[in-house]
Amino acid sequence: MAQFLYGLRDFGLRVQFENYIQHLDGHARDYWLTSPYVHRGHVCVKHMAEFFQLTSPDLDTIFSVAGSIEE
Repeated sequence: MAQFLYGLRDFGLRVQFENYIQHLDGHARDYWLTSPYVHRGHVCVKHMAEFFQLTSPDLDTIFSVAGSIEE
C-alpha cells in the first residue's frame, strides 16, 4: 500500500484519494485501510479509477511509480 500511495502522490491524487477513502463504507474502506499491497485488478481499484476518471495509461503510470519504490 505504501508504494501505491507514492504512485498517487507522484500523480497528484494523494490528498483526493485520502478524502475518497474517508467516504467509503464496508469492505471497500477495509480494503484500502488494511491491504498491504494494492492489486490493479481488484474491484476497489476499478471503482477508484472510475471515481477519479482515470484511464488505463493513468493507472499504468501510478503502478509504474509504485513498482519503482523499494520496500
